[in-house]
Amino acid sequence: MLDTQSTYQGKLLFLFFVMMVSLFLITGCEQPEKAEMQQKKNQETEASEPSAPPDNAENRNVKPIRIKEGEFQGANGWLNDDKIVYTVSEGTASRVFSYNLFSGDQNLLYESSHPIASVTVSPAGKYILIRTSPGTYEGTLTAIKANGKVVWEKNISGFDFAVEWNPYHEESLLISSFTEDWDFTSYHIDIAKGTSEELNLREPFAKWGIQIFFFP
Repeated sequence: MLDTQSTYQGKLLFLFFVMMVSLFLITGCEQPEKAEMQQKKNQETEASEPSAPPDNAENRNVKPIRIKEGEFQGANGWLNDDKIVYTVSEGTASRVFSYNLFSGDQNLLYESSHPIASVTVSPAGKYILIRTSPGTYEGTLTAIKANGKVVWEKNISGFDFAVEWNPYHEESLLISSFTEDWDFTSYHIDIAKGTSEELNLREPFAKWGIQIFFFP
């Protein structure tokens, strides 16, 4: 009986010894692995940190817009990283300007004897769509290039409008005109071809896919 008990205790001691040695070996292996993983993580962090901006970026001060005539109506969008489009009204007349935020240079792009209701810039700043309102239910849509050249114009009646530029093809856009009761008519405008096509859509707020338009 004593021999059996001694043998059992010996086995327990041996098992405990094996477990301690194993734990020591595992811990010893984990330490270098953790150190190596931390080193890799530090290297990845250093590699992923953004580079410092150019020296002249911090020295570029934005110059405020100075309106010589009329009343500033608002900024309408970006032509590029430096230039914006803004609108000025003077009585019933309106003008659209481009403005370089850093040089202060500005250019008159478009003027109308009627109030400008909205101005939208295409995704890459190649075109500007201007909607003037000769009357409550009248609308004149004019597309110009970033240099002010008129490339398309059409009179479309409507109380309000929704515009969706094609992000894959800037010459193409969808326009929906609304009545006061929110009935709508949708059009596909191709600026390059100078055409407008009435569409039969089930929803006015269409979105562009890669080749076709779809709905949210």
